[in-house]
Amino acid sequence: MLYTLHFYNRYKQFTTILLTFISAILFHCSSPSTGEQARLNTYYQDENSALFEDVKTLTYVTDVVFSLDSVTPLVTRSIHAPNFNSVRYYTFINPYNRELYIYSYSERKFLNKIELQHEGPNGVGGDPHYLAHYFISPDSIVIANSDDNLVFLVNSKGEILQKYEIPLPYELSGIGALHVNTNKPIMVVDGTMYLTGHRISFNIEDHTTVAGLITVKMDTKQVGLEMYRPELYNLGTWGGWQYSIYCTYNPLTKTIIGSFSADPFIHQLNLSGGQRSTVYASSKHFKTIEPFSIKKFTNETAPIPSLEKYDFTTPQFGRIVFDSFNDLYYRFAYLPLSDEQYANAKLRSQRDETIIILDSNFRKVGEFLLPPRTYQSDMYFLSEEGIHFAYLPEKHDVEDKIRYGLYKIK
Repeated sequence: MLYTLHFYNRYKQFTTILLTFISAILFHCSSPSTGEQARLNTYYQDENSALFEDVKTLTYVTDVVFSLDSVTPLVTRSIHAPNFNSVRYYTFINPYNRELYIYSYSERKFLNKIELQHEGPNGVGGDPHYLAHYFISPDSIVIANSDDNLVFLVNSKGEILQKYEIPLPYELSGIGALHVNTNKPIMVVDGTMYLTGHRISFNIEDHTTVAGLITVKMDTKQVGLEMYRPELYNLGTWGGWQYSIYCTYNPLTKTIIGSFSADPFIHQLNLSGGQRSTVYASSKHFKTIEPFSIKKFTNETAPIPSLEKYDFTTPQFGRIVFDSFNDLYYRFAYLPLSDEQYANAKLRSQRDETIIILDSNFRKVGEFLLPPRTYQSDMYFLSEEGIHFAYLPEKHDVEDKIRYGLYKIK
């Protein structure tokens, strides 16, 4: 959750700038009606939230440790742990020096680092905190710049092989159309890149016209849109984080699965036929996610401080992860803070998080609550051994080693 504070600050900055330029926007709101509340209630199925065959959980196994150099922090927003030619890698972007670090996972050994230049013929630009990567091979790496809506293909020397501009319509603009990181990973399938986008705006009349997934053909550079917001978002006003989408890819079924933060349903996009379907997958720890208001606000009238508190004190769904080693899905959800916890700035960034475990048919088979205030759960990766969560910086004894808690499905 550390990076989300930075993200929310950018959200407030964007809103302030936007209000400076928006004029003559009339306040429009609709009074709560019985019909609207009834439609909202149909999104929740209590029996599927609390009652399920509880046969799977996550169990702590050990710590996994990687050595760091003196200029690498204990925080990064881009991690990828791929396998290539039987070699297992652990890779991340250092936001302090703009370098991509490459390790052997099996040997816990540093192998190489690649400079991601800011300017010049091989410059990828952007704030390094908002760079993300996808490791296709040691000599073919996707770099996404969420600040400038640019994507690059670079080689092992950091030289640009291809540049992709994302000329998106306003429906996906805002802080930036692209919004990719460890929680919202880049996906590459059969020569097409799939990248999450995010838009924060309260002026949207119909949220079902707003896409959350950007597709880019790597050969033709053709850009497309997928994963449009569900009707749920037309039934009220949510906070900035509640409009987020998270995606994962299942190569066994050639399906992308999307998780919207306010939606108890997960959304499946079959890449073979393009069909989209939904499956209910909620938590036993909360009954519903109520909107901030059934009334509609504009960018001019939205009460930003109240919306910020709402985001922290309301549950929300986070990333969804496909575990190809166990043929399972993990849907994460942040639990709400109390008013007292919200008032404590230190506790505000460390919300409790639960993991909803689903089998290959999206049947709920377990739910696991992560130990509180222990991990940077948005710093994680999967391997054959299990799922790894980085410890919070204050949980590290030294600064030249990063420790991950390894959890195995049981």
